[in-house]
Amino acid sequence: MCGILVTTKEIKEDSFKESLAYQVHRGPDYTGYSECDGIKFGHNRLSILDTSSDSNQPIEREHVVMVFNGEIYNYLELADSYGLSNKKSDTQVLVDLYLKNGIEFVYELIGMFSIVIYDKRKRGLWMIRDWFGIKPLLYHKGSDGITVSSELTALIKLNDVFELNKTYLEEFLTVGYGLSNDTVVDGVKSLPPGTMNYFNLEMNDFTAEFNYKDHVVSELGGALIHKLKNLKHEIGRSIDIHLRSDVPICALLSGGIDSSIVCALASENSSLHAITVSNQESDVYDESDQARNFSSRLNRKRKSRTLNHQILDSKEFDEKEILSKLDAPVSDSSIVPSYNVFRAVRDHGTVVICGDGGDELFFGYNWYRYGVYLYLFKALPRKLQTKLNKKLAGESFGYSYALRRSLVFKKEELNEVEKRVIAEFGERVNDYIAQHGLIRGLVRLDLNYYLPKDILDKVDKSSMLNSVEARVPLLNVRVLILSSGLLNLSWLNFLIKKFVLFTLYGRLISRKKFFSKKRGFNHEEKAISDDVNVMELFDKLGLQEFRPEAINTHGQKFAVKSLFYWVEKYESSLVRAVEK
Repeated sequence: MCGILVTTKEIKEDSFKESLAYQVHRGPDYTGYSECDGIKFGHNRLSILDTSSDSNQPIEREHVVMVFNGEIYNYLELADSYGLSNKKSDTQVLVDLYLKNGIEFVYELIGMFSIVIYDKRKRGLWMIRDWFGIKPLLYHKGSDGITVSSELTALIKLNDVFELNKTYLEEFLTVGYGLSNDTVVDGVKSLPPGTMNYFNLEMNDFTAEFNYKDHVVSELGGALIHKLKNLKHEIGRSIDIHLRSDVPICALLSGGIDSSIVCALASENSSLHAITVSNQESDVYDESDQARNFSSRLNRKRKSRTLNHQILDSKEFDEKEILSKLDAPVSDSSIVPSYNVFRAVRDHGTVVICGDGGDELFFGYNWYRYGVYLYLFKALPRKLQTKLNKKLAGESFGYSYALRRSLVFKKEELNEVEKRVIAEFGERVNDYIAQHGLIRGLVRLDLNYYLPKDILDKVDKSSMLNSVEARVPLLNVRVLILSSGLLNLSWLNFLIKKFVLFTLYGRLISRKKFFSKKRGFNHEEKAISDDVNVMELFDKLGLQEFRPEAINTHGQKFAVKSLFYWVEKYESSLVRAVEK
């Protein structure tokens, strides 16, 4: 795991290196810098595969210069398939794959990655991001060139003054994230997941933009029993290759379904150090007892201690301290306990495997069921719709809130900001459902919005601030393809949670887990402290449409606090929000 920074702009070397240093937490083991044809390349390395200097970056070979953030888990198979002799690390394999096959090698990658490749012959930059958006890739394009970075801070530091994007802020304060590829900073964009763009230096513009998702995803046919068997094999295979590392690996065990499956499979053939960090903030969200019971049961069943389980106490939660470290504001309050989890884990290793992604791939969230109910409610009388809506989902914020509002409420019931944001989100919900069907539509909506813009963004930020690499083996394109072919079984989730995983792993991890209430690793609601002046914040950012008294849900309060501390951090460079 690493941090990258590339620019074609005329920026002084000292300024470039200073900006690169702001993301050194992403890779404290080595900082590399090089310049080629006027382009500056910077890299902060967290050494995982081949810890020698041979795999330091930027890496230059023949007519190619590359910087790369992430991991390619099938690099050994790709090296063997194409007869590559240098396979000490995925970095070495990536460069040779491009030299041998051109950009088409991307279609075969299994991993999490953001890659920038400069081709001297073509005088162009390839920017590539993994299918799910596990790793970030941000860029700013202007008349003087383009700058690409892993974090927003490095881009901000290269400019003395920046403007905020008002449209993004409205969306952020309404549903928790932006609905487009824009960011909080005007002019800075996030490369969409599953995308590779080509930037032509002579034209100073993108001349090719590819979304390679459609090339990869196609649901497989066949008998149900064969689909289940293939999926089980692919999940096991994905976990195996996610364990490749030249430094020790541990696992996060929350006590839930997904992390239990990952830990159980990862410890089948060799011992695994599993860590649970207790949530001392709240017994409601603390799953340490469930995790302890699971590990004890698994070891008894195997008659050997293959899962070495350790429970750590999290350190004191400090919202302001954590939020002030972020490169961009977030609305998901679970980033606070997540940060503390990775801070506690850091003393035990730099690589952890997690169970994230299981809810999206296997119809695990409660709001999927809410979405099905609410969509069907459209045929009911208006008063009954409202009663059932509140009964099912209660008050909420973010994705589930937007989903409920977009499916049930009429536009005239929304305030001025919600009229735009919720209505736009509602159109996308309906488009996805019309194109893919009800269940597949909701799942695909999550894969394109909530997963990369909330969950994976939170995991990346909280882990990288602690110089920890978080791996998510369930988020494998092949697992996605096979699980998509079983979504027709999702109706059974109304009876048994994550029915497909129950069928495959119920005996392994205990069937009782599938009937227990989902807790989640959440952060208890805290009032907005006196040092956060909401009215002053909204006035400063040109957001007078938002009334402080209307900020009343847990998610909205946390989003406001995060935005306030972020603005405070960059006060000297801040320009009033501009409407796009």
